[in-house]
Amino acid sequence: MALLSPAWSRVTVSDHPYRWCHLPPFTFLPRPVATELARTFPEDRFRLRDASARASKSYVNRSRVVVSPEGDRDDDLPALWNELVDELLSPGYGAAVARLLGVAPPRALEIRLVRHDAGCWLAPHTDRADKCFSHVLYFNEPWRDDWGGHFQVLASERPDSTVARVSPRLGASVMSARSERSWHAVAPVRAEGPHTPAGLVRRSLLVHGLV
Repeated sequence: MALLSPAWSRVTVSDHPYRWCHLPPFTFLPRPVATELARTFPEDRFRLRDASARASKSYVNRSRVVVSPEGDRDDDLPALWNELVDELLSPGYGAAVARLLGVAPPRALEIRLVRHDAGCWLAPHTDRADKCFSHVLYFNEPWRDDWGGHFQVLASERPDSTVARVSPRLGASVMSARSERSWHAVAPVRAEGPHTPAGLVRRSLLVHGLV
């Protein structure tokens, strides 16, 4: 059964400040599919990744590898998640993303489940040269803007050079072509506030196209 919405590959792509696009909620995944994936988002076997002391691409999050760069696959996932990974690994998905973003088709994909707990973040960076595109899918319902966790499209390495922000709401996603100027970041997930729930977690799936 095909899970992806048929019209996602016809979304509008921006060239400012690099080639990227925001797929609004339920453009890539239909609402029932996104809702069920959010309900069954895996909660175990995440590894804390704390690179907060690094000079470049510093971050703090929790990650679970689903498909490694070498092609090793973790299929100990709920059935619908395995179906989604099957579709992402199909030649059609990678080729369609490449056409949309104007990059070479990937030779392989790296796929990770990522949790940003309260206080987690990702500093401004560009991806490594062995990646041709990134695609981040969000599985958070509800999500308020004042909880943070936005994907930030940046004009430079400066955190205050924000060109666009994408809220990590259920069913939304962001695609971007890798380049030397494809600066982006994840704003910190708010640890406390009058409307911040206890145990707040930003859940996402990260797909990298590899060259």
